[in-house]
Amino acid sequence: MTAVGGVRQGGGMTVDLATAAELMTLDEVDEGLAYDLLLWRPYLSWEEVQNVPGVTPEQTARWQAAGATACLPGWSAWPVFSGRAC
Repeated sequence: MTAVGGVRQGGGMTVDLATAAELMTLDEVDEGLAYDLLLWRPYLSWEEVQNVPGVTPEQTARWQAAGATACLPGWSAWPVFSGRAC
């Protein structure tokens, strides 16, 4: 799937590539949280996204259910991350 910004063709969003404006389309993301999400990148899991101040497991569950992902495209090809699930 081709991505434009952080939005994947066919829907969904890659949190690692999304712009602040794209992040603000997620549930409960205001401008401040969007910029915090940008600042704390990169993410290799939803647990890492939850390290951002103000982000809760409930929020990330809703974002994931809406089709968002929290991994850099192609990250699993890096040998250091071999065997990790996104």
